[in-house]
Amino acid sequence: MITIRSARPEDAEFISLCIGWGVGDEITEAFANSAPGHTVADVRDMFAELARGTDAQYSYLNTIIAADENDRPVGALIAYDGARLHELREAFYPAAKKYLDLQLSDIPDECLPDEYYIDTLAVSPEHRGHGIAGMLIDEAVRKAHATGKPSALLVDKTNHRARNLYTKKGFLPAGEHPFGGVMMDHLRRPE
Repeated sequence: MITIRSARPEDAEFISLCIGWGVGDEITEAFANSAPGHTVADVRDMFAELARGTDAQYSYLNTIIAADENDRPVGALIAYDGARLHELREAFYPAAKKYLDLQLSDIPDECLPDEYYIDTLAVSPEHRGHGIAGMLIDEAVRKAHATGKPSALLVDKTNHRARNLYTKKGFLPAGEHPFGGVMMDHLRRPE
């Protein structure tokens, strides 16, 4: 039995894992290797700190959790009002400096202000293929509807499994958008 609930601060480590699964090993490792002497563990620690906080895009406050019958998290979806991206990103810059010695200040926007942006979606490997991602998307769409904004996300052009799921959930092509140096497809779901 899977339930969907709001994330809590104690879910931070799991949220960090989901961010890694969501962006993929290649991007996570490239991020870790962008500064000498840093590891994937440093990247995970950074995202866990951001997930425990209340002021970052990766905060538990912006996360919904799919939990098993024992309330253990098995999936997570991070989403927020795209108009708040710059405000929410302010916590990321000092965290990147602290954990990875990266001086970041001007990352291209990955979403638009007029949308409710699904930033990250991931399910633990042993729980994939059971409809959990779809349940999380449905909850995010409900939250988006409450804001009066359409849901939107980016998907890698080669991730056909994810694209098929998003299409089944009503997301339509809305152009292209860069993320992490890779051109992604931008999908939106009308209200």
